[in-house]
Amino acid sequence: MHSLKRFEDMTAAEWAEHDRQIRALTQGVAAGAAIARWAAMGMPKRAIEVVASGKLSDTDARRLIHGRAVITCLSGNPGTGKTVAACEWLVRRGDGMFVKAASLPRVDRARVPKLLQMRALVLDDLGTEFLDSKGYVSSLLDELIDSRYDAKLPTVITTNLDDKVFKSRYGERLVDRIREAGRFVIIGGASMRRRP
Repeated sequence: MHSLKRFEDMTAAEWAEHDRQIRALTQGVAAGAAIARWAAMGMPKRAIEVVASGKLSDTDARRLIHGRAVITCLSGNPGTGKTVAACEWLVRRGDGMFVKAASLPRVDRARVPKLLQMRALVLDDLGTEFLDSKGYVSSLLDELIDSRYDAKLPTVITTNLDDKVFKSRYGERLVDRIREAGRFVIIGGASMRRRP
């Protein structure tokens, strides 16, 4: 597997091998168990179906998410492949958790240590969560990013916010962590979502 090579640097042959490996994960007797495991990790059914199909689109999000960065933030318009790329990244890591940002206000404090120590974490759609007046979500997000940054645990963030709005909403401290330990990637293009 190409876990240490950035996808934008891969050759056509390496892409073909990567896709073959993803298809192998979703075929045969083990497919049902793999798909159940991905669902247990919190991945949305729609994204699981796309990853399991082995017919992943060649997107900027998919090429730019992989690499050595501790924290990768994918920013772009809705429908540009960020969530599917994040799910594929989690599948390739083999273990981790997928958390919708909108669910952060409901995260029980007892569950926080698991999020802090998870081998790989995806925070999907950051910017959709309700920022409560008492600051619980802001505090939780700061704790998550800071702890994972300190422990060098791989984290992927997806957002529809551009870099200026992201910085305004979450502050210089969080942006600085991403700047040092990873990257903030702007994904271009229009939505790929189409009616069947």
